[in-house]
Amino acid sequence: MRYGIVALVVVAVMAWSEELNSTDMEAVGTETEQEITAPSNIEVIEVFRAETPEELEASLTDGYPMPWLAEILSDESIPEEDRYWLDCRIRAILAQQMHLFFDEEGNRTSINADFIVPGEDYWRENFIVNPITEDRTWDTPDMPLNMYGESGTIVNRFGEVIGNIALASRSVRLSRNGQQGIIASGGNDIIDHPGRESFGCFLSSDNRFNEILLGEKGMYAWDLSSDGSYAIFGCHHLASHTNREAYAALFCDGVLNAEIDLPCHYGIGPIAPAVSPEGRYVAIPLKAFGLGIYNSSLNELMTFHDNFIWILDLEFSPDGEFLCLSPQGYLLDSSTLEVIWDVPQTIPGARRIFRTSRSGLCSAVWETTLSNIEDETENLQKIYWNQTLIHETRGYPGEMGVSPNGCFVLQSSRSFLIFQEHSDQYTPFAFRMVREVR
Repeated sequence: MRYGIVALVVVAVMAWSEELNSTDMEAVGTETEQEITAPSNIEVIEVFRAETPEELEASLTDGYPMPWLAEILSDESIPEEDRYWLDCRIRAILAQQMHLFFDEEGNRTSINADFIVPGEDYWRENFIVNPITEDRTWDTPDMPLNMYGESGTIVNRFGEVIGNIALASRSVRLSRNGQQGIIASGGNDIIDHPGRESFGCFLSSDNRFNEILLGEKGMYAWDLSSDGSYAIFGCHHLASHTNREAYAALFCDGVLNAEIDLPCHYGIGPIAPAVSPEGRYVAIPLKAFGLGIYNSSLNELMTFHDNFIWILDLEFSPDGEFLCLSPQGYLLDSSTLEVIWDVPQTIPGARRIFRTSRSGLCSAVWETTLSNIEDETENLQKIYWNQTLIHETRGYPGEMGVSPNGCFVLQSSRSFLIFQEHSDQYTPFAFRMVREVR
């Protein structure tokens, strides 16, 4: 038995013209526990819900896109890139949960796989497919060093194979076009004996890989720019003694471009470094110290802030201009680290995990506490429009996404407490629309 996930996916839409008239889009009450004072010209409605695989399958009777989605995708008053983002996200739900794809003519294709995961988190245009086999191996010549797994394929949002990958792993990060990927390979020791060497591993869609020795042994987190040109590896648990400086390495087009040592507390180095989508900024958090913003060559510390403590998550806005810092719940200017917005806190002592659109206009927020993470009544899902709360409901913390211009918001509510036979078991979801009333 494995721990599984039960999710509620919420997609909210800001319509930029007249109201849509579909019967699927009749307004329903927002599931809030308190009165929300939203702008008078904004409303939240539910447009679709599926609680079981059978309900989702039934919605696909007429093929893809479903009628409610087809109407949204054809509405030219909504920015094209936001409609495209929504299309990709819904295709990703079908791919991940049902291993189901639809081609450009609407023909369906099922792929047998142990798991299917998006290679890149924001647009989700391409997927890593782990085939159903019993051939998982450890430390073989045709796999990255000291990695457990097997090779797989890369498919696009229509289910078409666009490449092969030497390691089909949920931890691989792909470029937006699916042609390049990265993962840390080698030793992951966190105790102070020598351990194995660590490598930055670069994967290409022609099944090749290249491992480049990193300057520290230990556990790594990594990130990749949207075009695949910039890769950052940050050592967040050094395999050496305490008071050792932290370490990060930046690669440009697969070539080591810069290495830096950073001061840190207690020998615990940076975690979850982030590269802005276009590769302009590199954000490196220090777990118990602060946050630094470097240029794309790592040769200039553009700004540093030492009051952000225990950073767990960093996410740039789609244009790279803003940086979401969690769990403190700050929206920062990427170039200066100026706090643009401190997300309000309803639950005392809660963590605030959030994402934002281009220009920081629309934001999705999870507010939760570690002590109550198992209680869905003690966790809040929030949607803000121009820093004004417009929707709130309760559920288990999950993933989030906001479309480029803030027209759509995705929030998934998941539980890690439910035993399920398969970790990829279907997760029910619902869609809501936030629209302008004219």
